[in-house]
Amino acid sequence: METLCDVAKLAAKILRTETDYITNRDMIDDLFKSTANSETREITRLVVIDSFYSTNMGMRLYGLSDLVIAFKDIGSDDCVRKSIGEYLNSGNGKIADILEASYGIKKSGEPVGKARSLISKYLYFLSEHKFPIEDSFVKTYVNPILTHFDKPVIEIDDDKISRNLADRCVDIGCSVDEMDNLLWLFGKLRQGSLSLVVKKELYLKIITTLKINKNLRSKGFSEELGNKLIEDRALLSGLISDDLMNFLDFCSVV
Repeated sequence: METLCDVAKLAAKILRTETDYITNRDMIDDLFKSTANSETREITRLVVIDSFYSTNMGMRLYGLSDLVIAFKDIGSDDCVRKSIGEYLNSGNGKIADILEASYGIKKSGEPVGKARSLISKYLYFLSEHKFPIEDSFVKTYVNPILTHFDKPVIEIDDDKISRNLADRCVDIGCSVDEMDNLLWLFGKLRQGSLSLVVKKELYLKIITTLKINKNLRSKGFSEELGNKLIEDRALLSGLISDDLMNFLDFCSVV
C-alpha cells in the first residue's frame, strides 16, 4: 500500500461488501435511529452493543444502570452529540468525564472501573461513526501500523486516546470510520477470526485449504488460522477476493 489512507480505505471497502460486519453495523445504526425518542433508548442501545461486541458490562453489578444514568445526565441525543464535538475539539467536557468515571460494582461493593470500550462504541454510533472506538485492537495495533507508515504514535495509556486518534485521522486524510475499519480488520485477521469477514461457505473452504488442525481448542485454532492466513496466504489465491489478498499482503509486513 502506498499510504496509510490507502490501506484504511481498502479495509473499509472489504468490510462494506456483503460481510456480517456491515450487516450488524447497519442494524445498530437503525436501532439508534428508531430509539431516538424512546425513554429507554440508552439501555436498549447499550444492551445490544454490549452483546454484539462482548464488552461484558452486563456482567458488572449495576454497570449498565450506572452508565444509563451517566448518559441521561448529559441529556438528549443532540446534547450528547454536542458534547462529543466539544471533547474532540478540546479533550474536555462531559464526554471526558464520562470516559473517566467508574461503572458498576463487584459483589463486595468495590467499584469495578471504567467502561471506555463500551462508551466509545455508543458514541461511535451516536455520532454516525465520527467518534473513534477504543478497544483491544486499537491499543494493540494502532502504533505498529502508524510506525510502519512513519507516522507519530499515540500514547495508548493517555486518557484522551480517542481525541488523539481523531486528530491523527485528520493528519492522515482518512475518516475516523475508515481508520476503525482498518484496525478492526487487521486485528480480526491477525487473531484468526473470520466469521464477520467472510461468509460461512468461504470460511469452510479457507480452513480446509489452509489445513487448520481441527483438533485444536478454540484459542489454538484461532492462533493457527491467524498465522496461516499470513504465512500461507498464497494458497488462497483465486479463493478470496483480490482486495482481501492485498490486505493480507499488508498484514504480512506490519
